[in-house]
Amino acid sequence: MVEKQSFIIDIFVVAMYLKSGSGYSFEKEVRKNTIYTNTPFVFLTSNEQDLSLYSGLFSYEAHKKRVFSSLPIDALDIQSKFCLYLDAIIAKQIKRDSAKETIRLEGIAGSVNIPISEIVYMEIQNKLCTIYTFTGKYLLHRTSLTKVLNEINSENIIRAHRFYAINLKQIKHIEYISSRKHIAHFRKSSLTCPISSKYMENEILRNKKTTG
Repeated sequence: MVEKQSFIIDIFVVAMYLKSGSGYSFEKEVRKNTIYTNTPFVFLTSNEQDLSLYSGLFSYEAHKKRVFSSLPIDALDIQSKFCLYLDAIIAKQIKRDSAKETIRLEGIAGSVNIPISEIVYMEIQNKLCTIYTFTGKYLLHRTSLTKVLNEINSENIIRAHRFYAINLKQIKHIEYISSRKHIAHFRKSSLTCPISSKYMENEILRNKKTTG
């Protein structure tokens, strides 16, 4: 089981008229969740007169949380309306990404939570997944590599072989062995992991490949 922060929406782009009601009604419902108290809304409509129906859009404080954009959207709208919130959204995302996500692993001494960033690579054999980290290895029984990758759900940990997955952030360099096989070497570890040629199409992996 992966323990990580819940999925959070950073900005809502909402039509003024929805099948189930108005965009404003939708905003009111969303704001009931305190996570979204200050999340920005961009309301879309082809009728600018709709704006006059909602005085809440005019105050400075309200403008920080909601704006109005006419349809069709053009480059100026994107720059003046959507980009208004980009800095804040990026800052929030960086803060969330910096939090350590963990996966619960079963070792000889019992279960333990390991930061996903510390995973070096994973190996699957006969439904037994071995996860190699900087501090040791851990076992997940009766599973598949695809299932574990979906559970971890990290863009940095990808399949690199039929039986192996690898943490892109931990790769020091990739050694060329043959046209069908490469070996990954890692930072701060003597561990190595095979990579099949099929997965060397990944741009990050190609950039870490040594001459061969």
